[in-house]
Amino acid sequence: MIPAAVSARTLGEGIFVVLAAAAATAILIRRSADRLDLVRALKTRE
Repeated sequence: MIPAAVSARTLGEGIFVVLAAAAATAILIRRSADRLDLVRALKTRE
């Protein structure tokens, strides 16, 4: 059964995990975006 009350420590750990995952995702997306050559991509014709 899931406990009805959540301690402050558990809440803090959950917030930390979510923020760490968001930061890691942002870093990976930023690295991918920095590698894009937008000028070349926009000049190519479909």
